Amino acid sequence: MYISQLMPSHLKRSLLLSGAVLALGCEPVTGSRDASAPPQRVAEVSVRIDAPSGGAPAVSLLAFRATVTGPLAGSDVLNVVDPLASAPASRCELYDVTAAARKLRAQGGTIDLEELPSVSLVLGTETTLKPVPKNYPQLSSGMGGVFGEAGPLELTALPETISVGLPGEESRLAVPGIPKLIDQNGEALVAGAHLDPTRDVQLTVSGVAHAVEIRPYGASHFIACPVGPAGRVVVQHELLERLTASGSHGAVSFEAVWRDSRMVAGAQPTRLSIEARSSAVLDLRATVAPPTPPSAP
Repeated sequence: MYISQLMPSHLKRSLLLSGAVLALGCEPVTGSRDASAPPQRVAEVSVRIDAPSGGAPAVSLLAFRATVTGPLAGSDVLNVVDPLASAPASRCELYDVTAAARKLRAQGGTIDLEELPSVSLVLGTETTLKPVPKNYPQLSSGMGGVFGEAGPLELTALPETISVGLPGEESRLAVPGIPKLIDQNGEALVAGAHLDPTRDVQLTVSGVAHAVEIRPYGASHFIACPVGPAGRVVVQHELLERLTASGSHGAVSFEAVWRDSRMVAGAQPTRLSIEARSSAVLDLRATVAPPTPPSAP
């Protein structure tokens, strides 16, 4: 009855990525690009560490350069190329992962991707990842080109530090651990846990985290909530009802997310983003525990 395993992170990213590109291709053009605005040149390196349902963590790497025309801010490019990287606001809200892509398309913008050369990721002191060039799905004239991707690589243990090598620069970052979700009964949230989506869901994050995200597979909408004092998060049942009403999605991923993002100097200024997320996949259509039958007289 319950979803017992998390969809691999690279497959989940592919589904979201395809949805964003389709949004670029399917939205009608309602505005024109400002031809006087010069193109932006941005470079991005994104490191993601996933730990599904308390299992072994896995790390993946995304790297690219981009020439951007249109209204999109340089800091928003990663959110279009990789919708899973979208950041939450200051309160619980329902988000559309294709919103930035639709805005770009509607105002006539484009993103031309290129490989970012000489990128490497060193985990601890031994394991090294280097991105392999891949063609971005050519589903729209608004975005295309080549990006670099590596992983996901399963780890036997989470390293204390990671080092990202760029042309002319190396950055070493501390990994604060992977946050975990605790339900209102004080139990770790795992696949098959019981949650009642008709009531406010109370969760607690154990460890360092910035957000809790609730993402149905195959859906363009998700909920993002900031983590409050003492790691507490309350997800209003109205938001859950709106999320489940947006489509018949059984598999829903509850995720605790830690993020960091910074600009790194080097041969080309590059935005370096890292995130660690744990997840538990539930079926919200079946997570309400059945009532306890009355005892015999």
